[in-house]
Amino acid sequence: LSKVVPPFLAKRRAGIVDGLEEARQLREAAESKHAEYSERIDNLDSELERLREEFKRAGLEERDRMVADAAGRAEKTRAEARFLIEQQMKQLREDLTREAVEAAMSAAEKILRERSTAADQQRLADEYLSRLKSSITSRTPSPKAES
Repeated sequence: LSKVVPPFLAKRRAGIVDGLEEARQLREAAESKHAEYSERIDNLDSELERLREEFKRAGLEERDRMVADAAGRAEKTRAEARFLIEQQMKQLREDLTREAVEAAMSAAEKILRERSTAADQQRLADEYLSRLKSSITSRTPSPKAES
């Protein structure tokens, strides 16, 4: 019996030593985690402050980007409005000029109808025919030039 007990005890002792080693490793791991969490808790205020500053900076950058974008769109809208106004002004000038010419022609025609006499009309017809004859004669070659 004395030969059987020592291997049993040796096995049991080895199991206890292994258990103690495992417990020591678990204890070290727990102490390491405890130290890490304690440090994180101690640094929590500074971490929160860092996050606040980061969010604030990101917010300011986004605001600046949005303001710049809005300013760009506003300038583009102003340029488009200027262009449309210029086009409308150009069209209005053309319309007013056309209306003024039409009104002047209508007034001139009315005055001519009211103030011209039969003698004026005969004189204008005679002048027109005279110019027409001189134009025709200047274009036709003379009989001497053909020979």
